[in-house]
Amino acid sequence: MRRPRRLTRLLALPVAAASFVLAPDIIRIVAGDDFGSAVRPLRILVFASVFFFTNALFSSLLVIYERERQMAVIAASIVVLNVGLNLILIPSFSYNGAAVATVITEACGGIALMIWATKSVGARVDLSPLPRVLGATAGMVVALWAALTFPLLVTVAVGVVVPQSI
Repeated sequence: MRRPRRLTRLLALPVAAASFVLAPDIIRIVAGDDFGSAVRPLRILVFASVFFFTNALFSSLLVIYERERQMAVIAASIVVLNVGLNLILIPSFSYNGAAVATVITEACGGIALMIWATKSVGARVDLSPLPRVLGATAGMVVALWAALTFPLLVTVAVGVVVPQSI
């Protein structure tokens, strides 16, 4: 059972990095050519996706150990932070500001969840695979950028093959 959770956490960085590079293609496929202005907000939001993976894990840990009250405090704090950031950022930066607010609140919530969950149950976070994941992700990003001139399926295939060879 340990391996699937670890795999999920390890996938977060490469998925976010690939989505960042492929954002124009993703927007074009999902919404069409008229939505090119959505590329920047998507590129910002992919950084929040890294925390989506881990937040689910630490939230579940708090529920399993009956720490729902702690989770409610974190959630309420994050809502207040998100509303405040949106009030500050949206007037000046529109949807890009909303995207930045989401990333900041997901990161703050994720860090708070991780700290509270690990301290509450006496667990620790194993970051030992992180250097390998970062190296493979960096290699994938370079390969994806280099392959952007090819058809999308070729670019995606390059992005899948390169990290496995690093």
